[in-house]
Amino acid sequence: MLKTKLLDELINNIDIAPPTQPELIDIVLDSGAVNGGYLIGCLLYLKELEKKGYIKIRKISGSSIGAVCGFTYICDTLELYDDIYSNSRNDIICNLNLKKCSKMLKTFIYNQSNDFYTKFNNRLYIAYYDINQKCDICTYNYSSNKDLYLKLRYSTFLPLLINGNLSMNNKCDSCIPKPFYEDNKVLFINLTTYKKLFTAINVSSKNSMYKILHGIIDIHQFYTTGDKTELCSYINNWSFYDHILFRLRFIITFILKYTLALFIDLQKHYNDNNDKYKSIIINYMANLFRNYVLLVQI
Repeated sequence: MLKTKLLDELINNIDIAPPTQPELIDIVLDSGAVNGGYLIGCLLYLKELEKKGYIKIRKISGSSIGAVCGFTYICDTLELYDDIYSNSRNDIICNLNLKKCSKMLKTFIYNQSNDFYTKFNNRLYIAYYDINQKCDICTYNYSSNKDLYLKLRYSTFLPLLINGNLSMNNKCDSCIPKPFYEDNKVLFINLTTYKKLFTAINVSSKNSMYKILHGIIDIHQFYTTGDKTELCSYINNWSFYDHILFRLRFIITFILKYTLALFIDLQKHYNDNNDKYKSIIINYMANLFRNYVLLVQI
């Protein structure tokens, strides 16, 4: 279990009683590769608040690791993230791929009851990028455990790093979650900060405990003071500057994903016309050799 003495003490030190009706909150979880530990720390804190009647989490939106962490929150298995990280860390270091992460997630989901997927319908919003349509897709209804797993795979598929391919079924990581714009509070947990970007692909730690503790402390400060922190903010309270930054990030990721889609289209076109292009190149090289080697005037 990831629950710590620190978490218990912080929750018990909240100096206000739970409200008569829990406060409704939606959550948006950011992308961040192996920085999911920060998200798990925040979610552990929120889970305790929910158990004690302070809040009620209605729905969660996420992309990449944010989608996986949202998944673990809804099925109440937050420790699954650290299990996956700890057991796949050596594979990431030695083989530079995330195959084992995907395999462990698949095994967990496929071992659940046949109706396991239903608890995520209209609660877990998973964002991924569709290369054929060249746009982001956000899905929140699932038809089976396999469908749920595939959507999580699409959202976490990093080109070249999973299995050496550029995409999975022409889908890949969207790099940005779909935000909610609701009347109730919408909590955004941000991993795209200057400090966090440098640790997004760092797996030097054997487990995620440092990042988890950091997440717990950050969200405790946010919840008890109401002030924006490095990780946490309410989208409802975003300034014009915050909205511009998020929109700028959307534009940058769109350009990167669109470039990837064009590259895949170009690669497919080349493969389909490989013999034709080879013939053109061979004729071109033959002409160069004829004109500048065989027929050159000495």
